[in-house]
Amino acid sequence: MKTNLLYDLATLTNIGVELQITPKLTADIPVIFNPFKIKSSYQLRVLALQPEIRYWFRNAFSGSFLGLHAHIGWYNIAFNNKTRYQDLEMAYGFGLSYGYSRSFSPRWGMEYTIGGGYIHLRYGTYYNISNGARNNTYIFNYWGVTRLGINLFYKL
Repeated sequence: MKTNLLYDLATLTNIGVELQITPKLTADIPVIFNPFKIKSSYQLRVLALQPEIRYWFRNAFSGSFLGLHAHIGWYNIAFNNKTRYQDLEMAYGFGLSYGYSRSFSPRWGMEYTIGGGYIHLRYGTYYNISNGARNNTYIFNYWGVTRLGINLFYKL
């Protein structure tokens, strides 16, 4: 079990599970879910999954790894009173990552990861009022950082 502390700082509820497949291969399955609307001018409502297959250079859950991840998600985001951004279709993409994991007790440890890849977004901008009308529709194809984490984990 794990949580990404960077997501926690951004008020994004998240939890992850990582399962061993072979001595050097694991499957990491983080879920990001935030259904809360803090106030009308600020909301970061998200549901996203970012499964990843990891190859560990030593043994699973110890030292460095390379990962291949995919991501899908839905969102409704506002940072001010003027504009709200909402998906018109599921966001999706893929990427490669590198990470390092270190235990500081038999059960507890930290994991650091960074990854880059692609995300396809099709979204609308809306007036940020109740039932606000849509202003525009955009398609954005992003290449860049797609995974970033400082994870606190607990081994079951």
